[in-house]
Amino acid sequence: MPLLTTPEGQRIALGYSTNVHAVVDLASLMAAIEGPVAAVRNAVIPDGELGVGLWIPAAALADLRGDSASARANRASLRQALEQSGLTVFTLNGFPYGGFHADRVKENVFRPTWLDPKRVDYTLGLGDVLADLLPEGEHGSISTSPCSFKGFEVTANDRRDMASNFITVARHFHDLHQRTGRMISLGLEPEPLGMIETTGEATRFFGGLVFPEGRTRLAYELGLPGANADLICHEHLGICFDTCHQAVEVEDPATALASLDEAGVSVVKAQLSSAIEIVAPGSTAGAEAREALRRFDEPRWFHQVAARLPDGEVLRHAELGQVLDAADSGEGRWLEADTWRVHFHVPVQLSHLAGGLRTTRPWLEDALGQLLGGPTSPPRTTHLELEEL
Repeated sequence: MPLLTTPEGQRIALGYSTNVHAVVDLASLMAAIEGPVAAVRNAVIPDGELGVGLWIPAAALADLRGDSASARANRASLRQALEQSGLTVFTLNGFPYGGFHADRVKENVFRPTWLDPKRVDYTLGLGDVLADLLPEGEHGSISTSPCSFKGFEVTANDRRDMASNFITVARHFHDLHQRTGRMISLGLEPEPLGMIETTGEATRFFGGLVFPEGRTRLAYELGLPGANADLICHEHLGICFDTCHQAVEVEDPATALASLDEAGVSVVKAQLSSAIEIVAPGSTAGAEAREALRRFDEPRWFHQVAARLPDGEVLRHAELGQVLDAADSGEGRWLEADTWRVHFHVPVQLSHLAGGLRTTRPWLEDALGQLLGGPTSPPRTTHLELEEL
């Protein structure tokens, strides 16, 4: 698969995300691999292997996991399809559970939440299947949802139960590593208006709940010193750093990543794409850009908007269309903002879009430099996944 190599000789896996393809079951997953995903590989690297970040919806996973004859045969067929298509799986997208290409997704993408046993079981199953798909000696990663949605009611007890469910996954992945030799890590993916959307919220969740719970519980369950239990948590749990999402959060890449370092939260994988940006939305040029932005308002997914005001306050809203309507009618402070950023993933190579729209590609480039490290600092992650080409 495509590999980047740092000046220090560190290998970085680079792959293509398949969650843009409409998959509902194992048959459509196989069809996507053998059809459009293989076509991407032929266009990008015809004489080599293309790394992929595979999305396996719950319905497809049900036919792949377990030790039954049919499950083993299905996994063998999947491995064969990947090999014949020149594809290598090193990471999975475990955020959407299913129905990601339904007519209306929006808040449903956060379901089941990390309170629901279905989410835990789905993630455990993804780990089992990934261990069977990984090339020999390769470390695997899985990204997952930010626990819940800010529009759902979540209590303090709920947060503790979610943290406990993450520890259940860490324990399972530890056992999997002991049994198979395959190391797999889970990365919580902050999402605009998710329960965890900023790096600050991520560090508080891990530092205040997950890691302390893991140290106590795993030390007891496994009969290990606390330091060893800590190590298991840090090996198997961390963050999926999405450069579109964190740009929408108007975070500074260096500051955000440094805060994760300080809290001991690893970057399990990074997803690379850009968001849409409008500068000076209240200006004449900004009005033209707002009109151009309307073509991106579609009913399937949320396209959350963050607007940075001159005093540093950030306004947030889940629905792009409602923000555009409010701005056109003069409601709220949307037109006072110096910048709007919109959660709409656009290809990494674009810096501008039609109608005076920009992308957050400069933010992406800054973040990528921070993620890859330099002469005196190692890379923060060795897994990069391109979400849009």
